[in-house]
Amino acid sequence: MQAIPNGQQVIQTPTGGTIKTILLSSPGGNQPGASYAPQQGGMGQQTYIQAPGDYQSVGAAQPTMAYPVVRGQNEAPASYYTSQVPAQTVRQSYAQDPLYSEPISYGQPYCVQQEFFQHEPAYNERGIPNETFRRTISNPQKDPLFSLEVVDLMNQVDERRFTPLMQAAVRNDYPALTKLIPKEAGLTIENGVTALMIAASLGHTQCVKALIPKEAGMRQNDGTTALMEAVLKGNTSVVSMLIKSEAGMRRDDGFSCLMLCAQYNYPEIAKLLVSYEAGLKTDLGVTALMVAAEYDADDVFDLLIKKEAGLRANNGWTASMSLVAKRKVEQVKKIASKEVGYAKDDGWTCLMSACANNDEQCAKLFMKEAGFSKKDGTTALMWAAARGNETLCKMLSKAECDLVTLAGKSAIDFAEENGHGDLIKTINPREYARMQKKSKGKKSGK
Repeated sequence: MQAIPNGQQVIQTPTGGTIKTILLSSPGGNQPGASYAPQQGGMGQQTYIQAPGDYQSVGAAQPTMAYPVVRGQNEAPASYYTSQVPAQTVRQSYAQDPLYSEPISYGQPYCVQQEFFQHEPAYNERGIPNETFRRTISNPQKDPLFSLEVVDLMNQVDERRFTPLMQAAVRNDYPALTKLIPKEAGLTIENGVTALMIAASLGHTQCVKALIPKEAGMRQNDGTTALMEAVLKGNTSVVSMLIKSEAGMRRDDGFSCLMLCAQYNYPEIAKLLVSYEAGLKTDLGVTALMVAAEYDADDVFDLLIKKEAGLRANNGWTASMSLVAKRKVEQVKKIASKEVGYAKDDGWTCLMSACANNDEQCAKLFMKEAGFSKKDGTTALMWAAARGNETLCKMLSKAECDLVTLAGKSAIDFAEENGHGDLIKTINPREYARMQKKSKGKKSGK
Protein backbone atom coordinates (compact mmCIF):
# COMPACT_ATOMS: atom_id res chain seq x y z
CA MET A 1 0.00 0.00 0.00
CA GLN A 2 1.43 3.34 -0.98
CA ALA A 3 -0.01 6.49 0.56
CA ILE A 4 -0.20 9.71 -1.40
CA PRO A 5 1.63 12.43 0.56
CA ASN A 6 0.64 16.04 0.81
CA GLY A 7 1.73 17.46 -2.52
CA GLN A 8 2.11 15.23 -5.55
CA GLN A 9 3.64 12.01 -6.70
CA VAL A 10 4.31 10.52 -10.11
CA ILE A 11 3.59 6.83 -10.66
CA GLN A 12 4.36 4.83 -13.81
CA THR A 13 1.37 2.84 -15.07
CA PRO A 14 1.59 -0.61 -16.66
CA THR A 15 0.48 0.80 -20.01
CA GLY A 16 3.09 3.50 -20.11
CA GLY A 17 1.02 6.51 -19.05
CA THR A 18 2.18 8.61 -16.13
CA ILE A 19 -0.16 9.39 -13.25
CA LYS A 20 0.35 12.73 -11.58
CA THR A 21 -1.44 12.72 -8.25
CA ILE A 22 -2.31 16.11 -6.77
CA LEU A 23 -3.68 16.42 -3.24
CA LEU A 24 -6.34 19.12 -3.55
CA SER A 25 -7.37 19.29 0.09
CA SER A 26 -5.46 18.18 3.14
CA PRO A 27 -7.13 19.21 6.40
CA GLY A 28 -4.54 17.29 8.36
CA GLY A 29 -1.43 19.02 7.08
CA ASN A 30 1.18 16.49 6.06
CA GLN A 31 -0.88 13.44 6.93
CA PRO A 32 -1.07 10.71 4.29
CA GLY A 33 -3.71 11.19 1.64
CA ALA A 34 -5.93 8.59 0.01
CA SER A 35 -4.43 5.14 -0.03
CA TYR A 36 -3.67 4.22 -3.61
CA ALA A 37 -2.42 0.75 -4.31
CA PRO A 38 -1.31 -1.13 -7.40
CA GLN A 39 -2.70 -4.64 -7.12
CA GLN A 40 -4.22 -7.46 -9.08
CA GLY A 41 -7.65 -6.24 -10.09
CA GLY A 42 -10.42 -7.19 -12.46
CA MET A 43 -9.52 -10.46 -14.10
CA GLY A 44 -6.05 -10.83 -12.73
CA GLN A 45 -4.63 -7.81 -14.56
CA GLN A 46 -2.39 -5.34 -12.83
CA THR A 47 -4.44 -2.21 -12.29
CA TYR A 48 -4.47 0.84 -10.09
CA ILE A 49 -7.49 0.93 -7.82
CA GLN A 50 -9.03 4.20 -6.75
CA ALA A 51 -11.85 4.70 -4.28
CA PRO A 52 -15.18 5.64 -5.93
CA GLY A 53 -16.77 8.94 -5.07
CA ASP A 54 -19.84 7.62 -3.30
CA TYR A 55 -19.23 4.41 -1.41
CA GLN A 56 -22.20 3.03 0.50
CA SER A 57 -22.14 -0.08 2.65
CA VAL A 58 -25.53 -0.90 1.11
CA GLY A 59 -23.75 -1.79 -2.10
CA ALA A 60 -21.02 -3.75 -0.42
CA ALA A 61 -21.78 -6.88 -2.39
CA GLN A 62 -21.84 -5.07 -5.70
CA PRO A 63 -18.76 -5.29 -7.90
CA THR A 64 -19.60 -1.90 -9.37
CA MET A 65 -18.59 -0.22 -6.11
CA ALA A 66 -14.89 -0.49 -7.02
CA TYR A 67 -13.49 0.80 -10.29
CA PRO A 68 -10.00 0.10 -11.66
CA VAL A 69 -8.47 3.31 -12.99
CA VAL A 70 -6.68 1.39 -15.72
CA ARG A 71 -9.17 -1.33 -16.46
CA GLY A 72 -8.30 -3.07 -19.70
CA GLN A 73 -5.17 -4.65 -21.03
CA ASN A 74 -3.36 -2.73 -23.75
CA GLU A 75 -5.50 0.36 -23.26
CA ALA A 76 -4.19 3.85 -22.77
CA PRO A 77 -5.66 5.33 -19.60
CA ALA A 78 -8.38 7.92 -19.86
CA SER A 79 -7.22 11.50 -20.05
CA TYR A 80 -8.84 12.66 -16.83
CA TYR A 81 -10.36 11.21 -13.70
CA THR A 82 -11.64 12.88 -10.55
CA SER A 83 -12.37 10.98 -7.37
CA GLN A 84 -13.79 12.01 -4.03
CA VAL A 85 -12.79 9.63 -1.27
CA PRO A 86 -15.68 9.28 1.23
CA ALA A 87 -15.68 11.61 4.23
CA GLN A 88 -15.58 8.64 6.54
CA THR A 89 -12.88 6.05 6.06
CA VAL A 90 -14.51 3.15 4.26
CA ARG A 91 -15.01 0.04 6.31
CA GLN A 92 -13.48 -3.15 4.96
CA SER A 93 -16.06 -5.54 6.37
CA TYR A 94 -17.87 -5.88 3.06
CA ALA A 95 -18.02 -9.15 1.19
CA GLN A 96 -15.15 -9.77 -1.19
CA ASP A 97 -15.99 -9.37 -4.87
CA PRO A 98 -15.00 -12.45 -6.94
CA LEU A 99 -13.84 -10.16 -9.72
CA TYR A 100 -11.05 -8.83 -7.51
CA SER A 101 -8.33 -10.92 -5.95
CA GLU A 102 -8.31 -9.16 -2.59
CA PRO A 103 -10.31 -6.52 -0.69
CA ILE A 104 -9.67 -2.97 -1.86
CA SER A 105 -8.41 -0.62 0.82
CA TYR A 106 -9.26 3.05 0.86
CA GLY A 107 -7.73 5.76 2.99
CA GLN A 108 -8.26 9.16 4.54
CA PRO A 109 -11.00 11.72 3.73
CA TYR A 110 -9.17 13.64 1.04
CA CYS A 111 -10.17 14.88 -2.38
CA VAL A 112 -7.68 13.56 -4.93
CA GLN A 113 -7.47 14.62 -8.56
CA GLN A 114 -5.84 12.31 -11.08
CA GLU A 115 -4.32 13.63 -14.29
CA PHE A 116 -2.90 11.23 -16.85
CA PHE A 117 -0.07 12.55 -18.99
CA GLN A 118 0.02 10.15 -21.89
CA HIS A 119 3.01 9.14 -23.90
CA GLU A 120 3.19 6.41 -26.47
CA PRO A 121 5.33 3.43 -25.45
CA ALA A 122 6.81 1.12 -28.03
CA TYR A 123 5.31 -1.91 -26.33
CA ASN A 124 2.14 -2.72 -24.52
CA GLU A 125 2.36 -4.07 -20.97
CA ARG A 126 3.05 -7.61 -22.22
CA GLY A 127 5.94 -6.63 -24.47
CA ILE A 128 4.07 -6.79 -27.78
CA PRO A 129 5.25 -4.04 -30.16
CA ASN A 130 2.76 -1.44 -31.28
CA GLU A 131 2.70 1.11 -34.10
CA THR A 132 5.40 3.23 -32.44
CA PHE A 133 7.82 0.35 -32.58
CA ARG A 134 6.88 -0.55 -36.13
CA ARG A 135 7.48 3.01 -37.30
CA THR A 136 10.85 2.98 -35.56
CA ILE A 137 11.95 -0.43 -36.80
CA SER A 138 10.98 0.47 -40.36
CA ASN A 139 13.31 3.49 -40.30
CA PRO A 140 16.63 2.35 -41.84
CA GLN A 141 18.44 5.23 -40.12
CA LYS A 142 17.83 3.72 -36.68
CA ASP A 143 19.03 0.49 -35.15
CA PRO A 144 15.95 -0.74 -33.25
CA LEU A 145 18.05 -2.86 -30.90
CA PHE A 146 20.48 -0.21 -29.74
CA SER A 147 18.86 3.18 -30.40
CA LEU A 148 18.63 5.17 -27.16
CA GLU A 149 15.35 6.60 -28.41
CA VAL A 150 13.88 3.13 -28.71
CA VAL A 151 15.13 2.22 -25.23
CA ASP A 152 13.26 5.25 -23.89
CA LEU A 153 10.13 4.24 -25.78
CA MET A 154 10.45 0.79 -24.29
CA ASN A 155 10.05 2.41 -20.88
CA GLN A 156 13.61 1.47 -19.99
CA VAL A 157 12.91 -2.25 -19.81
CA ASP A 158 16.39 -3.71 -19.44
CA GLU A 159 17.75 -6.28 -21.88
CA ARG A 160 14.59 -6.64 -23.94
CA ARG A 161 16.03 -7.70 -27.24
CA PHE A 162 13.99 -8.82 -30.23
CA THR A 163 15.55 -11.57 -32.31
CA PRO A 164 15.82 -11.14 -36.09
CA LEU A 165 12.89 -13.55 -36.39
CA MET A 166 10.78 -11.31 -34.16
CA GLN A 167 11.82 -8.25 -36.13
CA ALA A 168 10.72 -9.99 -39.33
CA ALA A 169 7.36 -10.72 -37.68
CA VAL A 170 7.00 -7.06 -36.74
CA ARG A 171 7.77 -5.95 -40.32
CA ASN A 172 5.55 -8.71 -41.76
CA ASP A 173 8.61 -9.73 -43.79
CA TYR A 174 7.56 -13.24 -44.78
CA PRO A 175 10.64 -14.16 -46.91
CA ALA A 176 13.04 -13.18 -44.12
CA LEU A 177 10.88 -14.88 -41.52
CA THR A 178 10.82 -18.23 -43.32
CA LYS A 179 14.61 -18.19 -43.62
CA LEU A 180 15.03 -17.50 -39.90
CA ILE A 181 12.50 -20.01 -38.57
CA PRO A 182 14.84 -23.05 -38.59
CA LYS A 183 17.41 -21.29 -36.38
CA GLU A 184 15.31 -19.02 -34.16
CA ALA A 185 11.82 -20.49 -33.76
CA GLY A 186 10.99 -20.95 -30.09
CA LEU A 187 13.17 -18.13 -28.77
CA THR A 188 11.54 -15.65 -26.39
CA ILE A 189 12.26 -12.32 -24.77
CA GLU A 190 12.43 -12.18 -20.97
CA ASN A 191 8.66 -12.10 -20.42
CA GLY A 192 8.09 -15.12 -22.65
CA VAL A 193 6.83 -13.35 -25.79
CA THR A 194 7.50 -15.24 -29.02
CA ALA A 195 7.57 -14.30 -32.69
CA LEU A 196 4.19 -16.04 -33.14
CA MET A 197 2.63 -13.90 -30.41
CA ILE A 198 3.95 -10.78 -32.07
CA ALA A 199 2.61 -11.79 -35.48
CA ALA A 200 -0.75 -12.78 -33.95
CA SER A 201 -1.09 -9.47 -32.16
CA LEU A 202 -0.24 -7.50 -35.29
CA GLY A 203 -2.54 -9.57 -37.51
CA HIS A 204 0.19 -10.80 -39.86
CA THR A 205 -1.59 -13.93 -41.02
CA GLN A 206 1.08 -15.24 -43.40
CA CYS A 207 3.71 -15.05 -40.68
CA VAL A 208 1.33 -16.66 -38.20
CA LYS A 209 0.74 -19.61 -40.52
CA ALA A 210 4.48 -20.15 -40.93
CA LEU A 211 5.16 -19.97 -37.17
CA ILE A 212 2.30 -22.15 -35.91
CA PRO A 213 4.10 -25.49 -36.40
CA LYS A 214 7.07 -24.26 -34.35
CA GLU A 215 5.61 -22.02 -31.64
CA ALA A 216 1.92 -22.84 -31.13
CA GLY A 217 1.16 -23.64 -27.51
CA MET A 218 3.94 -21.54 -26.02
CA ARG A 219 3.06 -19.21 -23.16
CA GLN A 220 4.29 -15.93 -21.76
CA ASN A 221 5.43 -15.85 -18.14
CA ASP A 222 1.85 -15.16 -17.01
CA GLY A 223 0.40 -17.86 -19.25
CA THR A 224 -0.77 -15.58 -22.08
CA THR A 225 -0.80 -17.29 -25.48
CA ALA A 226 -0.63 -16.19 -29.11
CA LEU A 227 -4.36 -16.87 -29.42
CA MET A 228 -5.04 -14.52 -26.52
CA GLU A 229 -2.97 -11.81 -28.19
CA ALA A 230 -5.05 -12.22 -31.35
CA VAL A 231 -8.29 -12.06 -29.36
CA LEU A 232 -7.18 -8.94 -27.52
CA LYS A 233 -6.69 -7.18 -30.86
CA GLY A 234 -9.88 -8.58 -32.38
CA ASN A 235 -7.93 -10.34 -35.15
CA THR A 236 -10.63 -12.83 -36.16
CA SER A 237 -8.68 -14.35 -39.04
CA VAL A 238 -5.70 -15.09 -36.79
CA VAL A 239 -8.00 -16.53 -34.14
CA SER A 240 -9.37 -18.96 -36.72
CA MET A 241 -5.84 -20.09 -37.53
CA LEU A 242 -4.80 -20.65 -33.90
CA ILE A 243 -8.00 -21.98 -32.39
CA LYS A 244 -7.28 -25.68 -32.94
CA SER A 245 -3.81 -25.36 -31.43
CA GLU A 246 -4.50 -23.15 -28.43
CA ALA A 247 -8.23 -23.01 -27.60
CA GLY A 248 -8.84 -24.06 -24.01
CA MET A 249 -5.49 -22.81 -22.74
CA ARG A 250 -5.69 -20.37 -19.86
CA ARG A 251 -3.51 -17.76 -18.21
CA ASP A 252 -2.00 -18.54 -14.83
CA ASP A 253 -4.99 -16.85 -13.16
CA GLY A 254 -7.38 -19.07 -15.12
CA PHE A 255 -8.49 -16.39 -17.58
CA SER A 256 -9.44 -17.79 -21.01
CA CYS A 257 -9.79 -16.41 -24.53
CA LEU A 258 -13.58 -16.56 -24.24
CA MET A 259 -13.37 -14.39 -21.14
CA LEU A 260 -11.32 -11.87 -23.08
CA CYS A 261 -14.08 -11.83 -25.71
CA ALA A 262 -16.55 -11.13 -22.93
CA GLN A 263 -14.41 -8.35 -21.52
CA TYR A 264 -14.09 -6.57 -24.87
CA ASN A 265 -17.42 -7.69 -26.37
CA TYR A 266 -16.15 -9.58 -29.42
CA PRO A 267 -19.23 -11.70 -30.26
CA GLU A 268 -17.93 -12.99 -33.60
CA ILE A 269 -14.75 -14.33 -32.01
CA ALA A 270 -16.76 -15.64 -29.07
CA LYS A 271 -18.82 -17.74 -31.49
CA LEU A 272 -15.62 -19.45 -32.62
CA LEU A 273 -14.51 -20.15 -29.05
CA VAL A 274 -17.71 -21.05 -27.23
CA SER A 275 -17.64 -24.75 -28.12
CA TYR A 276 -14.06 -24.99 -26.80
CA GLU A 277 -14.15 -22.83 -23.68
CA ALA A 278 -17.70 -22.41 -22.35
CA GLY A 279 -17.82 -23.40 -18.69
CA LEU A 280 -14.19 -22.62 -17.88
CA LYS A 281 -13.55 -20.70 -14.66
CA THR A 282 -10.75 -18.54 -13.28
CA ASP A 283 -9.04 -19.38 -10.01
CA LEU A 284 -11.77 -17.37 -8.27
CA GLY A 285 -14.52 -19.26 -10.06
CA VAL A 286 -15.42 -16.43 -12.43
CA THR A 287 -16.95 -17.45 -15.78
CA ALA A 288 -17.07 -15.72 -19.15
CA LEU A 289 -20.77 -15.01 -18.57
CA MET A 290 -19.95 -13.19 -15.34
CA VAL A 291 -17.29 -11.19 -17.15
CA ALA A 292 -19.79 -10.26 -19.87
CA ALA A 293 -22.31 -9.16 -17.24
CA GLU A 294 -19.72 -7.08 -15.41
CA TYR A 295 -18.34 -5.42 -18.56
CA ASP A 296 -21.74 -4.80 -20.21
CA ALA A 297 -20.85 -7.04 -23.15
CA ASP A 298 -24.48 -7.74 -24.01
CA ASP A 299 -23.83 -9.52 -27.32
CA VAL A 300 -21.45 -12.02 -25.76
CA PHE A 301 -23.74 -12.33 -22.73
CA ASP A 302 -26.63 -13.42 -24.95
CA LEU A 303 -24.38 -15.98 -26.61
CA LEU A 304 -23.32 -17.54 -23.29
CA ILE A 305 -26.59 -17.70 -21.34
CA LYS A 306 -27.46 -21.23 -22.44
CA LYS A 307 -23.94 -22.45 -21.69
CA GLU A 308 -23.09 -20.81 -18.37
CA ALA A 309 -26.24 -19.56 -16.63
CA GLY A 310 -26.42 -20.99 -13.13
CA LEU A 311 -22.66 -21.27 -12.58
CA ARG A 312 -21.32 -19.65 -9.43
CA ALA A 313 -18.00 -18.16 -8.39
CA ASN A 314 -16.12 -19.55 -5.41
CA ASN A 315 -17.92 -17.18 -3.04
CA GLY A 316 -21.34 -17.81 -4.59
CA TRP A 317 -21.44 -14.79 -6.90
CA THR A 318 -23.52 -15.14 -10.07
CA ALA A 319 -23.89 -13.26 -13.33
CA SER A 320 -27.36 -12.15 -12.20
CA MET A 321 -25.88 -10.38 -9.19
CA SER A 322 -23.77 -8.17 -11.44
CA LEU A 323 -26.78 -7.37 -13.63
CA VAL A 324 -29.10 -6.56 -10.71
CA ALA A 325 -26.44 -4.34 -9.17
CA LYS A 326 -26.31 -2.45 -12.48
CA ARG A 327 -30.13 -2.35 -12.78
CA LYS A 328 -29.99 -3.99 -16.22
CA VAL A 329 -33.57 -5.22 -16.13
CA GLU A 330 -33.81 -6.52 -19.70
CA GLN A 331 -30.71 -8.66 -19.31
CA VAL A 332 -31.85 -9.83 -15.88
CA LYS A 333 -35.11 -11.07 -17.41
CA LYS A 334 -33.12 -13.41 -19.66
CA ILE A 335 -31.35 -15.18 -16.81
CA ALA A 336 -33.39 -14.71 -13.62
CA SER A 337 -35.30 -17.99 -13.91
CA LYS A 338 -32.00 -19.90 -14.12
CA GLU A 339 -30.35 -18.22 -11.13
CA VAL A 340 -33.14 -17.28 -8.72
CA GLY A 341 -32.58 -18.67 -5.24
CA TYR A 342 -28.78 -18.39 -5.29
CA ALA A 343 -27.02 -16.59 -2.45
CA LYS A 344 -23.42 -15.62 -1.84
CA ASP A 345 -21.54 -17.26 1.00
CA ASP A 346 -22.49 -14.35 3.25
CA GLY A 347 -26.17 -14.74 2.31
CA TRP A 348 -26.44 -11.80 -0.09
CA THR A 349 -29.09 -12.33 -2.79
CA CYS A 350 -30.31 -10.64 -5.95
CA LEU A 351 -33.54 -9.71 -4.13
CA MET A 352 -31.58 -7.89 -1.45
CA SER A 353 -29.56 -6.09 -4.10
CA ALA A 354 -32.74 -5.03 -5.92
CA CYS A 355 -34.26 -3.69 -2.68
CA ALA A 356 -31.05 -1.85 -1.83
CA ASN A 357 -31.27 -0.21 -5.27
CA ASN A 358 -35.00 0.58 -5.02
CA ASP A 359 -35.42 -1.57 -8.14
CA GLU A 360 -38.98 -2.92 -8.10
CA GLN A 361 -38.73 -4.57 -11.52
CA CYS A 362 -35.73 -6.70 -10.62
CA ALA A 363 -37.18 -7.45 -7.19
CA LYS A 364 -40.29 -8.99 -8.77
CA LEU A 365 -38.10 -11.40 -10.73
CA PHE A 366 -36.48 -12.73 -7.54
CA MET A 367 -39.43 -12.90 -5.13
CA LYS A 368 -38.72 -16.60 -4.56
CA GLU A 369 -35.81 -15.37 -2.43
CA ALA A 370 -38.13 -13.71 0.10
CA GLY A 371 -37.29 -15.03 3.55
CA PHE A 372 -33.56 -15.35 2.88
CA SER A 373 -31.25 -13.54 5.29
CA LYS A 374 -27.56 -12.70 5.40
CA LYS A 375 -25.30 -14.14 8.07
CA ASP A 376 -25.89 -11.01 10.14
CA GLY A 377 -29.64 -11.52 9.83
CA THR A 378 -30.41 -8.65 7.45
CA THR A 379 -33.17 -9.26 4.92
CA ALA A 380 -34.50 -7.77 1.70
CA LEU A 381 -37.41 -6.20 3.63
CA MET A 382 -34.96 -4.39 5.87
CA TRP A 383 -33.30 -2.85 2.81
CA ALA A 384 -36.70 -1.85 1.41
CA ALA A 385 -37.68 -0.34 4.77
CA ALA A 386 -34.42 1.59 5.02
CA ARG A 387 -35.02 2.93 1.52
CA GLY A 388 -38.63 3.87 2.30
CA ASN A 389 -40.03 1.89 -0.63
CA GLU A 390 -43.66 1.14 0.22
CA THR A 391 -44.24 -1.10 -2.81
CA LEU A 392 -41.33 -3.38 -1.94
CA CYS A 393 -42.37 -3.44 1.71
CA LYS A 394 -45.84 -4.65 0.70
CA MET A 395 -44.34 -7.36 -1.49
CA LEU A 396 -42.10 -8.68 1.30
CA SER A 397 -44.14 -8.08 4.43
CA LYS A 398 -45.80 -11.49 4.66
CA ALA A 399 -42.57 -13.47 4.30
CA GLU A 400 -40.18 -11.31 6.31
CA CYS A 401 -42.03 -8.98 8.70
CA ASP A 402 -41.10 -10.96 11.83
CA LEU A 403 -37.43 -11.53 11.00
CA VAL A 404 -34.74 -9.71 13.00
CA THR A 405 -30.97 -9.33 12.71
CA LEU A 406 -28.50 -10.95 15.08
CA ALA A 407 -28.49 -7.63 16.91
CA GLY A 408 -32.26 -7.86 17.34
CA LYS A 409 -33.23 -5.13 14.87
CA SER A 410 -36.39 -5.50 12.78
CA ALA A 411 -37.43 -3.98 9.47
CA ILE A 412 -39.51 -1.47 11.46
CA ASP A 413 -36.34 -0.36 13.27
CA PHE A 414 -34.61 0.23 9.94
CA ALA A 415 -37.58 2.23 8.67
CA GLU A 416 -37.71 4.45 11.76
CA GLU A 417 -33.95 5.02 11.80
CA ASN A 418 -34.13 6.29 8.22
CA GLY A 419 -37.16 8.53 8.70
CA HIS A 420 -39.80 6.20 7.29
CA GLY A 421 -41.92 5.58 10.36
CA ASP A 422 -45.05 5.97 8.24
CA LEU A 423 -44.31 2.53 6.74
CA ILE A 424 -44.73 0.59 10.00
CA LYS A 425 -48.26 -0.54 9.12
CA THR A 426 -47.13 -1.68 5.68
CA ILE A 427 -44.09 -3.51 7.00
CA ASN A 428 -45.81 -5.40 9.83
CA PRO A 429 -49.58 -4.92 10.21
CA ARG A 430 -49.72 -7.08 13.34
CA GLU A 431 -46.99 -5.16 15.08
CA TYR A 432 -48.61 -1.90 14.03
CA ALA A 433 -51.94 -3.03 15.57
CA ARG A 434 -50.16 -4.04 18.77
CA MET A 435 -48.42 -0.69 18.97
CA GLN A 436 -51.70 1.15 18.40
CA LYS A 437 -53.43 -0.89 21.10
CA LYS A 438 -50.61 -0.22 23.53
CA SER A 439 -50.73 3.48 22.74
CA LYS A 440 -54.48 3.63 23.36
CA GLY A 441 -54.04 1.77 26.63
CA LYS A 442 -51.57 4.34 27.84
CA LYS A 443 -53.91 7.17 26.91
CA SER A 444 -56.90 5.58 28.69
CA GLY A 445 -54.74 4.96 31.75
CA LYS A 446 -54.01 8.62 31.96
